[in-house]
Amino acid sequence: AFALEIADWNKKDIKKRVTELLEIVGLSDKAKYYPSQLSGGQKQMVIMAQAMVSKPKILLLDEPTSALDLKHQLQIMETAKKYTKKTGSITVIVLHDIALAARYSDEILLLHDGYSIQQGIPEEVLKEELLEEIYGVELDISKSSRGFISITPIKTK
Repeated sequence: AFALEIADWNKKDIKKRVTELLEIVGLSDKAKYYPSQLSGGQKQMVIMAQAMVSKPKILLLDEPTSALDLKHQLQIMETAKKYTKKTGSITVIVLHDIALAARYSDEILLLHDGYSIQQGIPEEVLKEELLEEIYGVELDISKSSRGFISITPIKTK
């Protein structure tokens, strides 16, 4: 269906959509750049734009922030959140960064060894005892001065 939908677009529609997506991901000023001229974070934003081009109802992202600096991690997560709110779609993101997941997720599904352990809002799912058992480390979970969940690994068990 995706290939047929895009095949029906004319060049003006395609250019408009690409311009719109470059603006959404903050790369309007890089429109004429080759991929080799982009940073790792900028390349990740291009991949994100490619995923959004067909306006999917479900956006699936697998570790979209891995190997990115803090700025680009936030840009990726903000873009996913804005896309979800703007389109009413569902975004499913696989993350190992628990604090980042807590900050941007409406709901978290905690998996361990291929099994669903718990699902719900971050405050309900991200409990010290549960995470310590799953990860085998002692943790300190608290709220930052700005209200974000902070997770600090202390030592291995």
